[in-house]
Amino acid sequence: MVGLICYASAFSAQLPECGVYQLKSTAKPLFTTPYYSEQTYQRSKYYGIDIISNKEVRQYSLKYAVISRDTSSHRMEIIFSRDTISLEGKKYKQQHIKGLPFHDNLWQPWVKQKQETPKYRFEVSGSKKERGYGMYSMKVNAIKVINKKTGKVQILTHIGTPTDALDDVVQVQDCNFDGYPDFWIFAHDGGAGPNYGDDFYLYHPESGKFEYNEQLSNLTQVAVDTKMKTITSEFRDGCCHHGGEAYTFKNGQLDTLSYWNRQFGYFGIFAEYSAGKKENGKWNDSTFYEVSPVGENTKIWAVPKVGAAVVKTLEADQIVAIHKEKPLWFYVTNTDYGKSFKGWMKKRDVFPEKTDVYTPEMKKYRFIAFAEDSDQVYAIGVIDKKTKQVMQILPLYSQFTMKDSLQIGDYNRDGIKDFRIKRSFDAENVNYKVFIYNKREALFEPQK
Repeated sequence: MVGLICYASAFSAQLPECGVYQLKSTAKPLFTTPYYSEQTYQRSKYYGIDIISNKEVRQYSLKYAVISRDTSSHRMEIIFSRDTISLEGKKYKQQHIKGLPFHDNLWQPWVKQKQETPKYRFEVSGSKKERGYGMYSMKVNAIKVINKKTGKVQILTHIGTPTDALDDVVQVQDCNFDGYPDFWIFAHDGGAGPNYGDDFYLYHPESGKFEYNEQLSNLTQVAVDTKMKTITSEFRDGCCHHGGEAYTFKNGQLDTLSYWNRQFGYFGIFAEYSAGKKENGKWNDSTFYEVSPVGENTKIWAVPKVGAAVVKTLEADQIVAIHKEKPLWFYVTNTDYGKSFKGWMKKRDVFPEKTDVYTPEMKKYRFIAFAEDSDQVYAIGVIDKKTKQVMQILPLYSQFTMKDSLQIGDYNRDGIKDFRIKRSFDAENVNYKVFIYNKREALFEPQK
């Protein structure tokens, strides 16, 4: 019989950290595949069932534990004392060996679940745990699946997920849209963020068993829509990076239908939003920016003209998506789940009131910075010296340094002056955003 030996750090100087060894036994082995032994590696602690007293214990002092894989009704557990393992890992003397029946010795008591399928009902075995992060008072040790008609039992072990309600662990749902009910259980919370996860067990009609599905279980914030036959998953990578995907099942595997990704922080007051959708087997991808007006009661107009029909008045901090722009206007749509709208928003409503004048200027134009402070420039305003009016606002979609950041020159070698903005990097990593003058349109355009 093969066993997986894991041991406490107190003896790490004498033995390798973990290894697979051949165990000699006079008893007929019930299992041959090694399985993980719960052990902390600190102060010889071992958490599990004492095979002599059949009681759960928190520590085996100076002992090693080996647990081989469970069968449908038994678990083999072998406890070795310190002096039974040689340094070469070749000779072993068994101190205790015992096969433990699940129902009587290991997993009692069983708690009936609220949810069941037409063919199966479920019971859960759990135990109290120390309240840690998330403050859950119990953990799930095993799940029993019982065929209502035949009484045949399947036991799923080594669960280890937290709960506060042992009678409501199993949640029944057709998660792969094959017409057979599956189930899922809560697996973990998201720590500081919302990245909670669930463990999914899909029903296989050919074997009549529920099996753990790694693809679904590795996703976070999963929502299964059985009507639309879609699965959505979202994630939060800190405060400034969020995203998600939509899936369906195809030939027994997850098939990605769409994705979205939102990145804050690197684009000044803007957020970069990228999305993709698969249509007829091909991906259509797009990237645009999102922004929230600085003031309240910002109006969305039907056409880019003050006095036109008002489509929408934005609430404070409401985010809109920018799809195209004119010199003084953004064409936007809503990004929330309310009633959809689209229209034009004045660029001036997006940026801070404060402006600073750049020293470099051209014969016809001078430049101002829409800035929150001297180190945060969000857009460049181009002023016609003749009319003294802002004729164009150029969003930077990034963060730039105010001091000495604007430079004038012929950057496309057409004989006409252009300008560029120096990025806020150190002297060894200078980067510029260049705006080329379009003589025909009498406007500046970002260099492609």
